[in-house]
Amino acid sequence: MPTIRLSKELYEYLEHSSDGASMDSTIRRLLHLGLLRGRIVQKQVNRKLIAPKEAYTWSVLDAFGEDKVLSRKELQRRVGDFLKAKGLFQIYPADNELMNHRQPRWKVRFGDALTYLKECGYLESLGEYEHNYQGGTYSITEDAQGILDDYDLYINPSSKLTYLTHALSVPQLDDLGNPYSPKPVEDYQIPDALVGRKRGRINAEA
Repeated sequence: MPTIRLSKELYEYLEHSSDGASMDSTIRRLLHLGLLRGRIVQKQVNRKLIAPKEAYTWSVLDAFGEDKVLSRKELQRRVGDFLKAKGLFQIYPADNELMNHRQPRWKVRFGDALTYLKECGYLESLGEYEHNYQGGTYSITEDAQGILDDYDLYINPSSKLTYLTHALSVPQLDDLGNPYSPKPVEDYQIPDALVGRKRGRINAEA
């Protein structure tokens, strides 16, 4: 059994938080860790430490590009490559951590986004199968294309910001010719399909 050194303050905090459990169990609980097939994995994480849902719903729609039909495997590959290239996992490393089933969290969140976009009518499933993980092929609808025309996704690892913006055909520039950081879309303006859940609307004038 390895031996580790803890500061007095940390030891007292862990002891106070243990509720009679062992130090090993207490640390696992506080770090949201679990044991799967003899390996430590992340069980759950604070919502503030993971990317907003619209980063996934928007990315799924945008991944179609000029294609109208894509397989689930290709969609997942494109979304993963896009989020990695844009630096999303630098801002939210928890999205790339392994979960209980040995998959990185972003793949699970991709699947959730896919399901909700189908329910909202922005994606259509081609072929018969019961679950997303079984594969399948998807087509993007005209309504979804309208969302891409209206909204863009801003990801900036330097400022650690990720949010939806209104799509602009020409970026706004300052006096030196540098692009401004685009303004985020107000929460009440974001379509439910991009939020990833149905919610009540907030009156913009309230």
